[in-house]
Amino acid sequence: MQLVRIHTFLNANKRKSAVLLLLSLIFFLATCISNTKTKSTDIRSDKYAGTATCINCHKTVYDNYTKTAHAATSSNQLPEEVQAAFANGNNIFHFNDSEYVAMEKTGNVFGQSYYRNGKKMFTHPIDIVVGSGRKAQTYLYYNDKEKISQLPISYFITEHDWANSPGFPADHPKFDRNVPSYCMGCHSSFVDVKQTYTGAVMQEAFQKNKIIYGIDCERCHGPAKEHVDYHTEHSQVKEAKYITKIAGLNALQKNDMCALCHSGFKDVQQSLFNFKPGDNLNNYYIPDYGRVDTAHLDVHGNQTQLMMASKCFQLNNNLTCNSCHNVHVKERDNISLLSQRCINCHQQVKHSFDSNDKNLTAALQHNCIDCHMPLKASVAITMQTMANAKIYPDYIRTHLITIYKEESRKFLDSLNRTATKK
Repeated sequence: MQLVRIHTFLNANKRKSAVLLLLSLIFFLATCISNTKTKSTDIRSDKYAGTATCINCHKTVYDNYTKTAHAATSSNQLPEEVQAAFANGNNIFHFNDSEYVAMEKTGNVFGQSYYRNGKKMFTHPIDIVVGSGRKAQTYLYYNDKEKISQLPISYFITEHDWANSPGFPADHPKFDRNVPSYCMGCHSSFVDVKQTYTGAVMQEAFQKNKIIYGIDCERCHGPAKEHVDYHTEHSQVKEAKYITKIAGLNALQKNDMCALCHSGFKDVQQSLFNFKPGDNLNNYYIPDYGRVDTAHLDVHGNQTQLMMASKCFQLNNNLTCNSCHNVHVKERDNISLLSQRCINCHQQVKHSFDSNDKNLTAALQHNCIDCHMPLKASVAITMQTMANAKIYPDYIRTHLITIYKEESRKFLDSLNRTATKK
């Protein structure tokens, strides 16, 4: 009887050991499988993978995109040209006889200092650089009230000189213009901001340095954590899973993605950072059902309304921003390439003038843009390189696609002059 009990005890221990071994194996395998998944460190949420993970499968697209203005619309680094402008003799902006702002570098920190009657009153660092560096840049700093404020002096790259920031007074320095989160919603991919309300008045408190610079992959394609995890585990699957397929969106949804930041200033209903591809823009901005007055619509930031007022858009139900723009590639200055996209729809074009000049005909086929989408001066974005100096507007291509007689005449004259010289 005693031997039976011992045998039973031993069998029970063996079964327990086997169960424990099996559980350990299951835990080990589960751990191994879970370790194939990326651990999100993105400050937006654990649904985001972070742009760096996109490089693994989309390196060429990623490398090309980093050269675009969207990717560089904000950063924490100054270009070399701007850094050089901090040298003594090039770093002063005079407002009047007693006040000036000096661009100064202390250690590794670049900043702007306010001087009154030769005495330094205070200095604010450049914490955020806004602008790709193609035309101009403006600068922001975190103030001591948990706000982001714009500094009074910007850099006018086309003039290689300092200028007063757009919309700032030219006769005295102003350091207290706060930047709301909806501005950062189009000049970054995320800022950590806490919004509170006192009645109908909203207050914002920004967390310093909690920002994702530029417009990153997930800003346009949506959260990609699940997409990355799936394709990391199933590398043999080539069809994109668990990510919004932009090609599958309808024309309105595609245009809303761009209109989020290219449809002017409007009253915001919720954080622009909440927008995902496929969302309805009217859930983010209070809709304006009034007729678009293109004569008074500034070329800066209103590309969507101008495009929609064009006959090209009104006569083509499938026209989107992506019909002409490949946002993954820097092609802004490639007029010939962009003109070929015009010709995709306008293959049979008859101009009001007749020409037997084959060279002129060929030149026109390589440049639709200067006649039909010329550069126009912005009223909203202007700069002065010193107080009481000439005001320089920013010139931006209008997206109101039509016939501009004066610009067309100038373009044809330039072609004729070039032909005469040859």
